[in-house]
Amino acid sequence: MKLLLDNVVHGIGSLEDMEIRLEQMNMRVTPDLATKVIHSCKILSASTSIGSGRSRSRRLLRFFIWCLRSRDEDFGVDVFNCAIRAFTEMKDLTAMAISISELQKMGCRMDAETFVMVTDTLVKAGKVDEAILLFRNVVEKKMPYEGDNLPCITAIVHALCSKGYARKAEGVVRRYRDKLQEENIGTIYRSLLHGWCIYGNVKEAQRISKEMKSIGINLGLSSYNDLLRCICNRNLKFNPSGLVSEATDLMMAMRSSGVTPTTVSFNILLSCLTRARRVKEACDILSSMMHGEVKSSPDQVTYYLVLKVLYLTNRITKGNRILDKLISNGVMVEARFFHCLIGILCGIENVNCAVEMFEKMKSQCRENLGPTYDLLIEKLCRNGNFDLGKHFYDEAIENGVVLKISSDLLDPLKTQVFKPARSQEKIILGEYKGKVLLRRRRVIETTRTLLHAAHLPFRFWAEALQTSNYLINRLPTSALNSKIPYSLLHGRSPNYEHLKCFGCLCFPWLQPYTPHKLTPRSLPCIFLGYSPHHKGYRCFHLPTNKLYISRHVKFLEQQFTFSSTSPPPIQSPRAYIPPSLLLPTSTLTTPANQPSLNTPTPSTTSSSPNLPPEPQDIPSSSHPEPRAHPPTAHPMETRSKTGHSRPKKIYDLLAVEDISSTPSNYKAAAIHPHWQEAMSLEIEALHNQHTWTLTPPPLDAPVLGCRWTYKTKTKPDGTLDRHKARLVAQGHTQQYGINYKDTFSPVAKMPTIRILLIIALQRHWPLLQFDVNNAFLHGDLKEEVYMQQPPGFIDPARPNHVCKLHKALYGLKQAPR
Repeated sequence: MKLLLDNVVHGIGSLEDMEIRLEQMNMRVTPDLATKVIHSCKILSASTSIGSGRSRSRRLLRFFIWCLRSRDEDFGVDVFNCAIRAFTEMKDLTAMAISISELQKMGCRMDAETFVMVTDTLVKAGKVDEAILLFRNVVEKKMPYEGDNLPCITAIVHALCSKGYARKAEGVVRRYRDKLQEENIGTIYRSLLHGWCIYGNVKEAQRISKEMKSIGINLGLSSYNDLLRCICNRNLKFNPSGLVSEATDLMMAMRSSGVTPTTVSFNILLSCLTRARRVKEACDILSSMMHGEVKSSPDQVTYYLVLKVLYLTNRITKGNRILDKLISNGVMVEARFFHCLIGILCGIENVNCAVEMFEKMKSQCRENLGPTYDLLIEKLCRNGNFDLGKHFYDEAIENGVVLKISSDLLDPLKTQVFKPARSQEKIILGEYKGKVLLRRRRVIETTRTLLHAAHLPFRFWAEALQTSNYLINRLPTSALNSKIPYSLLHGRSPNYEHLKCFGCLCFPWLQPYTPHKLTPRSLPCIFLGYSPHHKGYRCFHLPTNKLYISRHVKFLEQQFTFSSTSPPPIQSPRAYIPPSLLLPTSTLTTPANQPSLNTPTPSTTSSSPNLPPEPQDIPSSSHPEPRAHPPTAHPMETRSKTGHSRPKKIYDLLAVEDISSTPSNYKAAAIHPHWQEAMSLEIEALHNQHTWTLTPPPLDAPVLGCRWTYKTKTKPDGTLDRHKARLVAQGHTQQYGINYKDTFSPVAKMPTIRILLIIALQRHWPLLQFDVNNAFLHGDLKEEVYMQQPPGFIDPARPNHVCKLHKALYGLKQAPR
């Protein structure tokens, strides 16, 4: 035994030399002797072996293989399992895989303890697929296994969920659910809940908790704490203000189910409140725990979390009061509690409070003061307070405290003192004050010039400020030796061709914003500068207060909307032309004996000599000019004045039999024979196209749902044509990179279709128009997509199987391809 250990563990040389020495020993190695050597090599420390732990495991592997090759009798199961567990504890995955393959060759069985250790090690090392493959081989009897499969399933689920691989674990449970027993369902569900909480998916974790409650499984305190931690971490990232409210709701659900929240539960919430700097909520929770409003009393972790957020937010006085209450209440705290708080105070440069807390620490704790002495002495000396640092150093030496710092730290000639740098505010107000003020004045003057030149009201000051900054960056400046900031930043000269007069009248192309075809393609707007994120102009429509960004704009740079000297603006949309002016002129002529209301009376005053003479000969037109609509006697706008009339109601008097309502789900459609026939035709068409094949549920791929949609087709006269049912996959649950990669919809442009029709007409080609039934089913799928069996058409022989899609079913993201 000693010779073997000296050769395997303490031997010198390569692996070949070790094997040669083993041959020269001519020793018969029995299974018991090999097991003792493996066990002794496993428990030896790394310092007693040659090289690192990896070299020790490789020498042991070489010895194990040599024993298998030169054995005189069959090794038992214990030797193989002992070797595999040894390599697992040494974390040598290669040696572990080799020993497992040798176990398969020899036909030996792996015990439950070895399987648990192997799967746990593989999952921790990130080799999840290898762990699942080993599990499959054990369950499907491809690998000898000693015992029932139930502990094997529990072990792989627990190992996967401990590292957050909850989806893969749920796939294992879904596939081998028939092998589980009732007493183990609770353990499996708790592991799944823990896995989803580790992964951080609150929605899936709540789904698992609802399933547990529905089948009568009690969550327990640990599961509730996992769910609470998951919800708090989610709110910490997306909704910090909802931390307390959602945590309170969950704790009420815990009490209603008979589980009382403990101090650990409140510490989970306080940890997230501390990270979110929610001081008031954290103090309220501590106060409720101190005054007995909840059934949990605070411990040192609770006090530490609250004191941490108070000190980090510079609420030193309130934090000291809470610390005094902690000491007066007799709460037992460790030296680490004070050490962490002193480190926080030193980090925020409040060394005086740190020294005061250290005095309180010495009165409460008598041991483990060395790290705190090291921290305070170094901080005091680095800040220049060598006297106080030397006092603490002498005190520690006198009390027999072991220090890790050097005495050279107390020497001012050897220790560099950190001096605080000048604040940014002093730099701005000092050296660079003049440049900043000049820059600010230039921006304000340019902004004021743009506003007054365009006669714009002051409510457009933000747009003018942005435009002035845009223009200044494209003009030379004396601060950069008459260079242009834009050129220095981008390395090219700016383009000035797109610059327009700020505040002028403009007409942007508004086709992308129009809701229908009859909407105007352009509106009179005010030019308010350039978009910082788009290549376009900012145009403001005054009547609707809408801002449009368009690249195609027509500018009238001499006209300003708010200028009193500019020409009258374009007529507002309220101006209306009566419909009577659109009628033929013959219908608008008045009788000869009836005077027109619009005909002016002849004037009797003489014309002024300064005015030009009025023309006498006016060429007459063969068509009389249309007359304007006669004005009404009152200024109110009525329907007859504006031309709007109430639409005439036309009632539908067709005597057509009412078609029954279309169902919205399968349950409502299954009771009607015609809808059952429509669904059968759709399933038959899907089977003829070989749309899917039934397979067992996958372990590491999501399974999509599906539903039926129904449509009642009618003829042009309103009578019933046929009932149509369609199976649609719920593609909104697809995940990018897993069951789809790219989505696009090729659509032919209308000019292409017109050109094709013109060529067909010139060459006298026949044109046919037809509709393709189940057009999407002619597209093959490249990705692996799984779907549940259609409702009402589940295979009775394989009810737990799922559909592996081969064609692009309606609803998938790949369908438009």
